[in-house]
Amino acid sequence: MKFSDLLNQYMEQIGCTAKELSEASGLSAATLSRYCGGKRIPDNEQLNKIIKGIVSLAENRNIPDINADNVRSSFG
Repeated sequence: MKFSDLLNQYMEQIGCTAKELSEASGLSAATLSRYCGGKRIPDNEQLNKIIKGIVSLAENRNIPDINADNVRSSFG
């Protein structure tokens, strides 16, 4: 599965917008948009920020199945 597809799947599963993930991850909305659209692939530093954002939002929404280890392994 492409990175963008998996990222969008996580956003849908969490029920968050790109803006919310942008704020939670510390990435700009433009950068996140490129990742969601498949125009770019994040480097390790950016990926770590995305993972932190995803996990933070999942915790805030009480979604227990999404944790850093699971997300990291799914992104490969």
